[in-house]
Amino acid sequence: MYIIYLRIFILLLFCALAAYTDKKTGYIYDWITLPLIFLGIIINLFVFPFSKNLSFFTTGAIIFAIGFVIYYLGKLGGGDIKLFLGIHFMLPYLNDQLFILWVLVTSCFLGVIFISIKYIFILFKKIKFTKKLLVAKIPSIITSFVLFVLFFVFLYFSVNYSDISSWFYLTLIPILLGLFINIFQEEVKKHIYLLWKEVKDIEDGDVIASEYLTKSLEAKLKPILRNKKVIEEKDIKLMIEKKITQKLPIYYFLPKFGPYIFLGIIVSVFVLLYFF
Repeated sequence: MYIIYLRIFILLLFCALAAYTDKKTGYIYDWITLPLIFLGIIINLFVFPFSKNLSFFTTGAIIFAIGFVIYYLGKLGGGDIKLFLGIHFMLPYLNDQLFILWVLVTSCFLGVIFISIKYIFILFKKIKFTKKLLVAKIPSIITSFVLFVLFFVFLYFSVNYSDISSWFYLTLIPILLGLFINIFQEEVKKHIYLLWKEVKDIEDGDVIASEYLTKSLEAKLKPILRNKKVIEEKDIKLMIEKKITQKLPIYYFLPKFGPYIFLGIIVSVFVLLYFF
């Protein structure tokens, strides 16, 4: 049992560092994630048999593959993906539950709640909710309402006809907030995320806002980015070589997920240790 507490302590230490650096700089560095991954693997090799370690590596490969696709689309940073791998290898299971799955769900829900509330306040300051805007959003509003009702019905039958606790009704809060933000996603992109940058100011890991590109600029960037959303160091060098002087639309002020991963770990550990 002591090895579990040691794993949790190490995990909280590394993830607290990741949350701090992500909040301060927007990066989760390799000097945090890679030691966590390797340390977790080493502990597992000494504690578990080959068959268990093989299953851990299989799950890790799935996390990496899904994470790579999400990273490629510009939805999550590379540091976040490596941190998820580190979490999985350091604490594969807790009370017979796949720990990374709990962390993913919990951190996503917490992130949606806090980020949505923040964005709602910003949107109310930056845009006017006119009748014209709301009429234009009617299809999105209807879609979001239908999705919310479907989720509520699913949750209702799950709570009333299975062993799922009624506490799960709390998940309706992040679902509702997330759907609201989804209705106004174009406004969020334009008024919160977007920043126009000169090529020399672009950083490795920046996400291109391709929908704001002119056709001529899109044609110049296509052979460089090859439909990628995330800009890498080699891409920046090619842009400089090709003398692209126009400012590029970048989704710069994207939410930093590291702190929510850390909170998700704390909540997941508490729930799994005291309620399972």
